Order: sequence, then structure tokens, then C-alpha cells
Amino acid sequence: METDNDDVDADLVTPHGYVEWGEGPQSIQVATVEELDALLDRVDAEARAEQRPVLTMVGLGGTRYLTVGLGADHVGLTYNDSSDWRSWSSLGDLTGDDETGFWMGNQPTYARRRELIPIAVARQAVREAYDTGERSQLVRWYEP
Repeated sequence: METDNDDVDADLVTPHGYVEWGEGPQSIQVATVEELDALLDRVDAEARAEQRPVLTMVGLGGTRYLTVGLGADHVGLTYNDSSDWRSWSSLGDLTGDDETGFWMGNQPTYARRRELIPIAVARQAVREAYDTGERSQLVRWYEP
């Protein structure tokens, strides 16, 4: 498999279009942005029906991947590059230090309220990242 950096451990490589969510976890490889959208629509609807927001990982190829919250009106978005262990989180307009819970598998995880952005913006940013492998300019980012 081609990676961004030949010196990177193969365990850190996430194939482009690999999507992982839920308990187990569940995973699937998508080939197009349309397939990605359909899958994220399904996961979002299931999370809303269960009233249990989830984090979903989307592989961008090489060492880059994105995690996006689904199942809520405002969600967090994190862009990760495991080649240098850097990550960037979305920065929204909501204020306060309280946290919102999301599930990653069977483990709860939390996003700070200030990291939450409207789900429509997050979903568009995921589409852009899927196409480019880079952080979307639609989102303000910060390194936590």
C-alpha cells in the first residue's frame, strides 16, 4: 500500500474511504463520496433514533483520518495525522466549557461545547476532506 511516508508503521495507515463506527466496531470501505454520504446518513439516523450520538472515523488515506460526530444537531470534527501525532479539532461558535457526550464503540467520549459545529457544516467538511485528504477551509480549527 502506498503511504505518505514510507517510514510510517503500517499499523498507522488508514485506507482512503475506510469508515468505522459503532460497537464491534462496524466498518466498511466506500469508493465514492456518494457512498460515504449514504453511509453517514444511515449512521446519523440510527444514532438519532437511539438518542446516542456516535463518533465515526473516516480514512483519508495514508496516515490521515477524520472523526465526525453523528446523531446530533451540533457535532465535533477532528482531523488526525498519525505520522506526526498531530490533531486539529473544530472550533465552533458555541460558548462554555461543558461537554457533550458521543459514543465511540461502547466507550463514551466527550467534545467541549466550543468544539461543536452545525452538522451540515461538519458533513460538508467531511466531503471535502474525503476528496482532498486535507482539512476543510469551511471549519475553524485549533490544535488542542
